[in-house]
Amino acid sequence: MTLGMVTGIKAQDAIEGKMEKKVVETITDSYKNWNKASWNGRLSADMLPVSATLKVYMERGKLTLISVRAPFIGEVARIEADKERILIVNKLKKRYYEREIAEISQIAPDLLEDMQALLLGRMFVVGKGQLDDRKVEDINLFPTNEEGCYMVVPTVPDWLPQVLYGFATDQESRMATFVCAYGRADTAVTDEAIDPDYQYEPKFQVQTEISYRDKGIATASIQALLRGKEYTGTLTVDPIEWGGKGFDRINTDGLAKVSLRDVLRFN
Repeated sequence: MTLGMVTGIKAQDAIEGKMEKKVVETITDSYKNWNKASWNGRLSADMLPVSATLKVYMERGKLTLISVRAPFIGEVARIEADKERILIVNKLKKRYYEREIAEISQIAPDLLEDMQALLLGRMFVVGKGQLDDRKVEDINLFPTNEEGCYMVVPTVPDWLPQVLYGFATDQESRMATFVCAYGRADTAVTDEAIDPDYQYEPKFQVQTEISYRDKGIATASIQALLRGKEYTGTLTVDPIEWGGKGFDRINTDGLAKVSLRDVLRFN
């Protein structure tokens, strides 16, 4: 199964060697070094009762805070991740879900760094962090049929055999597509070993298409498939503020601890 078969993007033969490294350097050339960053955004999604605004604050490799607010209500949800735990709070339903990072480190090492790269619109290699020219050996790079665009498919670790993920660029070498799927039966990245009649039916899939506007504004169209049910959303992100200010951590006193499935229920 290939990323192209999931996304519908047509790719050509993989490129290697100096050309591959040059393309990766071009992709990552705009990746600014940072210690703290924040951005504001607007989110509409069919799983949310109203449109919402987002505030994101990150300290590199240490902390990520995501606050979701609704008009006339205030904060309705919060996501917090640090080196110790990940916390998801549904303030509307007065519920929260909590998981220790140590409990998921075997299947998602460097989860915090990977999350931060994605929130900055950057490519990453699971377990190894943000993409750079030192990770060329950890990816497969394919030119697409659109001139100047590429598909970047990181090598799937042995401990994630049922996961497929990857990225596609636009002609400005920015991330234009991100896809992650769970449920495939093989780990091939080329079409030769694939039965042409095989139909891919993932248990979970999320695909994000990103477009860019003037003044650093980006819009992401999100499509997720979970157990055959489709969810859609649109996220518009304002320019990133490097060195941005944070906000207070949330207090879960008086809230009920529930499963991940239950904390995501807003209706």
